[in-house]
Amino acid sequence: MSQDDFTHPNQSRTGLRTKLQSADRALASMSKGSAQPGTRYQGQLWLDDSAVPWTVRQWDGADWIVWGTVNPTTNQFYPSNAMSSIGFTNQGDLLKGGVAGAPGRFGVGAPWSALHVNGAGNDLEWRRNGWEKLADDAIFAGAGNVDFTGIPSNVKALKLVGSLLCSVNEQYAYARFSRSGSFDVGDNYSSTLHYGFWSGSATAGITSWNQINAGILGENMSHAADFGGIYFELEFPDLQSGRYPVGIFRTGAYCNGPGSAFYMAVNGVMVSKVAGPLDGIRLFTSAGTISGRVACLALRG
Repeated sequence: MSQDDFTHPNQSRTGLRTKLQSADRALASMSKGSAQPGTRYQGQLWLDDSAVPWTVRQWDGADWIVWGTVNPTTNQFYPSNAMSSIGFTNQGDLLKGGVAGAPGRFGVGAPWSALHVNGAGNDLEWRRNGWEKLADDAIFAGAGNVDFTGIPSNVKALKLVGSLLCSVNEQYAYARFSRSGSFDVGDNYSSTLHYGFWSGSATAGITSWNQINAGILGENMSHAADFGGIYFELEFPDLQSGRYPVGIFRTGAYCNGPGSAFYMAVNGVMVSKVAGPLDGIRLFTSAGTISGRVACLALRG
């Protein structure tokens, strides 16, 4: 223990030398000891060795502020985790300027997100890079319809990708939209679907293009458990504009049916009769049920 009160009253030369040496040792050892110094001064350092690792403290006039710990066994110093006072408890937390210049915690964002400047231009925020999956792939079998609901209001663009297989042959896929958590009923969109249809080898080519005003995504050409079905991509470039959202779809279909193979290439546009913002979309067919796998992706604005 090397501590001193750092006062030097009148005394003999020998006593003063001894007292100065005691004060020097206290300064050199940061007043090391298991108990706090009896006399304390603002700014004074104390190496508390009452436990291992030792604790480095500084007196602020009212209390001891912890600087960190010294481990004499491993010869390591660890600064105090002062960040814990503002919530820095998770791996990867960042420090950023807060209100009135005070430091603030910036927690780790969602997977695959990156730092962006916010809309006001005065702060940072996490935002996904590119398309993000709103939910896990919807895997369904024999369902009457497939719903994607609860689409956040900050989703600017929406994309559905996947495959559908209808239980009844030669059925188109249809859509229905939701506002405020409720699906509209009836015919709530218009579409123009262009398709090319041919049989034989894949290199035979499309002999003509046809146009129909019917469903979306194309026609289920076979409900057989082979390569039949609708393989599609449906994208809404601006879902929340307040106008009638426009969807663009692209589809490829193949059926290894009896006799010869059939191919179908489809593209088209659909216009919702339900003004945005929309918060849900439902896929279904006019007859039977559907099976398949669909992912719902989003770009946030």
